[in-house]
Amino acid sequence: MGDGYIQVSAKGINNVRRRYEVVFPLLSSSNATTLRTFLMTNSGGQIVTLPVKAGDGLDGNFIIEGWKEELDTPLERRFTVSLVEVF
Repeated sequence: MGDGYIQVSAKGINNVRRRYEVVFPLLSSSNATTLRTFLMTNSGGQIVTLPVKAGDGLDGNFIIEGWKEELDTPLERRFTVSLVEVF
C-alpha cells in the first residue's frame, strides 16, 4: 500500500487475492528439514515473496496460511502449503 502496511482484508481495492495450495512430494530427509525450517520460520504472518509463475518475472507477496507434513514413504516426506496473497 506504500505506507508499510499490507492489505489482508477482502475490502478495498485489489481485493481479489490469489490462493495457492502447493504440494512438495517425495522430499528426502535433508530437503524436508530445509523446507520445514523455512515454513516454521515464516509461518508467523511474515510476507514471503515468491514467483507466481516460474520464468515470467512476476512475483507475488504471500503469507503462509498453514502447512502440514506427511510421510510419503519410510524415507520421504510430503508437505502441503497454503499460501494467501497480500497486497
